[in-house]
Amino acid sequence: MSDQLKTYAAYIVGLSILMFAWSVFQTWEAPTPDPGAYAAQGVSPRTVDPSRVVAE
Repeated sequence: MSDQLKTYAAYIVGLSILMFAWSVFQTWEAPTPDPGAYAAQGVSPRTVDPSRVVAE
């Protein structure tokens, strides 16, 4: 195989690897924020309203 063919083959293989890595990077999910942020999103269904606790 000639040197030019080897160069083209290496270029195509390298480009394929880069495109695959880029597609994986694009679909990667962002890490979730710290666990304390979940409490700020809303009240858990298992919790009781503080006013009910005081009333009882």
